[in-house]
Amino acid sequence: MPITLAILRELSNLPSGYLAQRDALRNNVRWATCPQPTYAEIDAAIIQLEQEGQIIAQHNNLVGLRYAISDKGRLALANAIE
Repeated sequence: MPITLAILRELSNLPSGYLAQRDALRNNVRWATCPQPTYAEIDAAIIQLEQEGQIIAQHNNLVGLRYAISDKGRLALANAIE
């Protein structure tokens, strides 16, 4: 499974309004992808998805970066699954 697809799938499984912490997202994506990507590859895919508007990042001084899937990301995931 491509890294970007694994990220979108992981974020789409979150309850509505919930944001995934960066480290938790990276670890879950790493274990869901075979062969396991490096953290640098996952970070590059996260940056790509954020630049394309498929995921939304929020920074909080207490917990750091957190991510959610956007409507554009949900559409891209639905198209990839079909």
